[in-house]
Amino acid sequence: MVAAHCARESQVSVRTVWRWYSHFRRGGYAALAHSRSDIGRSRFLRRHPEALHILQALAFDPDLSALGIWKRMRMLGYAPPSYTTIRCLVNVLRDRQRRSK
Repeated sequence: MVAAHCARESQVSVRTVWRWYSHFRRGGYAALAHSRSDIGRSRFLRRHPEALHILQALAFDPDLSALGIWKRMRMLGYAPPSYTTIRCLVNVLRDRQRRSK
């Protein structure tokens, strides 16, 4: 009952609450400071490499913003990744392009 209440309040699954509890029991608060191993790498682009190629091609159009690229991908019939993923990738690619000049 308590786990279900905590899950509702935290907007997570009951399983997540139990996992947090287990981590806390084993290592205290420090054990709750879990970080993902794939931070900074898009899971979407790993699963959809064709989307990465399209994003790379569109990123070098200086007239297209990240939102413009997202909309263009939708027009081309692709389900684009999140705006944040596109913005981060575009920033990295355009920065590399500027440095290579």
